[in-house]
Amino acid sequence: MKKKVGNNLIVGLLVFLCFLFNCVHAEEMSIVGKNASLEWFPDGKEILFFTGPEGKIIKLGIDTNSSQELVIDATYDILISPDGFKIAYTVKKNEIWVMNADGSQKKQLLKAEPEKISDWLWSPDSKKIAYVLVEGEKFKVYAIDAETGEKNLIYSE
Repeated sequence: MKKKVGNNLIVGLLVFLCFLFNCVHAEEMSIVGKNASLEWFPDGKEILFFTGPEGKIIKLGIDTNSSQELVIDATYDILISPDGFKIAYTVKKNEIWVMNADGSQKKQLLKAEPEKISDWLWSPDSKKIAYVLVEGEKFKVYAIDAETGEKNLIYSE
């Protein structure tokens, strides 16, 4: 019973902190040298919790008081697909990975070196991820298919 109460308290505290700091869509907040971010699943029943610098991604069940560790890596950011079936995450600011919402079938879509990913987002149909690569002083915008990894250059400076 203590674990469930503890999980409720942690989730409640994280949601409150996110509200307090106006976190929207996995915005980072810094607490005593650690980074944390939250993102709701579209159905409102689960939250994805990211904590750095160790890069843990944990799926939290709101009604079930459950927690499932999905990834421990050098994760930098997380995004849940609009349909809620996929989770994308970046590693070291230059890799994009995708997995199923249950943590299965982890797949690297992109490794961009020496470039860095400066922004990214899911397409509304959850089939592609658009991202911006920074190459020196120039920007390139791509869309990558979340299943095949096929990328398409959309814009280049």
